[in-house]
Amino acid sequence: MPVTEQKNRLDPSELDPAEIERLLFVLSRKRTALLIDPEGNEKAEIPPALYRHLVQVVPMMKERRAVLMIPEDEAFTTQAAANFLGMSRQTFVNLI
Repeated sequence: MPVTEQKNRLDPSELDPAEIERLLFVLSRKRTALLIDPEGNEKAEIPPALYRHLVQVVPMMKERRAVLMIPEDEAFTTQAAANFLGMSRQTFVNLI
């Protein structure tokens, strides 16, 4: 699946600024967090490695920066790489 698909991208416009502020507040005060299902029945602690990523992602969202998640083993086409770098495919090909 190409990395250019929208499901890999978290756009800051998808979150309310007040939600981001609340998340920043909580993340700045705690070292762990819980996920709670919509009914409030099931709870799971967010593992430390994932929590560290949240601590990095939420401030980027406040800065209105989109976040792109790419699996480590995902291959780029030359077009996808060019899109990611913000250049034309031909320019990218010329550079490589």
